[in-house]
Amino acid sequence: MNIIGINAFHADSSACLIIDGKLISAVEEERFNRIKHWAGFPIESIKYCLKESNLDLNDIEHHYAHLSSAFHVSPFEESHILSVDGSGRLQTVYKDTNEKYYNLIKEFYNITNIPILLNTSFNENEAIVSNPQEALNCFLRTRMDIIVLNNYLVTRFNI
Repeated sequence: MNIIGINAFHADSSACLIIDGKLISAVEEERFNRIKHWAGFPIESIKYCLKESNLDLNDIEHHYAHLSSAFHVSPFEESHILSVDGSGRLQTVYKDTNEKYYNLIKEFYNITNIPILLNTSFNENEAIVSNPQEALNCFLRTRMDIIVLNNYLVTRFNI
């Protein structure tokens, strides 16, 4: 399996190539554009990794389930989207596997015409909360307005 890992659009953009689980090449974009801590899409790094192994983008495997969502909101007309660690910021939710969350996203879409919810790390200067008590403690000491804990809606104001 041929995988390109991409670190893009924040400091130290880079790319790496992994073939059959072995790291073949890795390089930061600043090696080509000479801009320290460059934040953008690492196209030269990708070209380098492919050239070093005599591959082109058609030789790279794809992961379509959730990472393709990043392409759909990008300004690009075509893409090759890959995941090295099996994770991504955007995730697909199916009704048959998480009906409650699916219905929440659907209702948000009905109200806003936006079929996406932001799901981010829930913490402040600590490890990510891992249970309802930690979530409530974090809520009480921060300026969050609302949290949902299982079937409960906790707010700082009356709805």
